[in-house]
Amino acid sequence: MNKNHMSKNNLYKNHMNKNIKNTVFNCSVKVEDTYFYISLDKNFFESVPWPVALHNHASYEVHIIKTGEYKFYIDNIYGEEIILRSGNCCIIGPNIYHSKGNALHEGSCRYIFRFECYPSSGKVSKIVQCLNIINKFYLLKSCIKEIKLIEEIISEFENRQIGYMTAINNLFSQLILTLLRNISGKREFSDSEDKDIRFKTMSDDRTTTIDGFFVFCK
Repeated sequence: MNKNHMSKNNLYKNHMNKNIKNTVFNCSVKVEDTYFYISLDKNFFESVPWPVALHNHASYEVHIIKTGEYKFYIDNIYGEEIILRSGNCCIIGPNIYHSKGNALHEGSCRYIFRFECYPSSGKVSKIVQCLNIINKFYLLKSCIKEIKLIEEIISEFENRQIGYMTAINNLFSQLILTLLRNISGKREFSDSEDKDIRFKTMSDDRTTTIDGFFVFCK
């Protein structure tokens, strides 16, 4: 076994050890010259009845809204409020304080997962440079393909047919690549360009509080 393969395995083991407490599934996928370590916790599959306070972590956190509306505070609870609607996606950068997002309507549904990435060569890759476009957060719209891929991932978990782990890894590779292409294509927008996402400050709604959030609701 060569040194590069050994160092990759050690890196993956260290990553899993860091996240094992709250993780139900980890996988490692490679896109071009960059490894992505993806973590799912139980909130990927079920609703959560308790509030989640403002927090941060070293991973990117991806929120993709299937139906309904969700309200987020990112970086500062007293600053900008973001409302995402069906088909919207928000990628929150590492070490950025954020809430998990409150469902504004019963029956809302969204998907969350986290990832970290490391170039295989140890040098900054084009993919890492692409992710550097994300400052505090990055917004995308019309994420129909991403939603379809996530639904296929969940179906693989539920049905557990032969080779389902391979299928899940392949689907996550496609999901990460789709997000990267959308970011590199600068498919971002502001509320002045599209009303699916709204930005407002606390002065618009002084009574807003952070309530519970829902990750996967039916």
